[in-house]
Amino acid sequence: AVNYTAQLAGVYPAYIRLGDSIVGGKAGDDTFTPYNPLVEAGNTSGTKCTPAGLLSTAPAGVLYTFSIQARDKFGSARKSGGDMFNVLLKQTGLVLAAVVEDLGTGRYIVSFTPVQTGPFSIEIMHVGVASFSNANIT
Repeated sequence: AVNYTAQLAGVYPAYIRLGDSIVGGKAGDDTFTPYNPLVEAGNTSGTKCTPAGLLSTAPAGVLYTFSIQARDKFGSARKSGGDMFNVLLKQTGLVLAAVVEDLGTGRYIVSFTPVQTGPFSIEIMHVGVASFSNANIT
């Protein structure tokens, strides 16, 4: 028996030999294999998820959006949705919950409108566990 744990999602050609022959292979072609298992990303790990499109400024009253890419514990991008993300915008004396849209592809669009000008921070939580905190965006 042979065990192997793939750490990245992708297609992993598997060659099975019996003596000098590849099982299921083509005669004279040692590179062909009919076994090409697809390894998909595992369960989402909040600490490996990555935000994209975070800006250094977001004026009050203007819609602000960025995305989150869900990833597994090895950093492989998830290809399906269903995760629960909570995103908070924290400004002086104020905490706003952002709207998180699940695209069903492993990507999530986050949107909110700051109500006051000044520094703020963004906190992203996946299933109640802090995933990312960005302090003092102004």
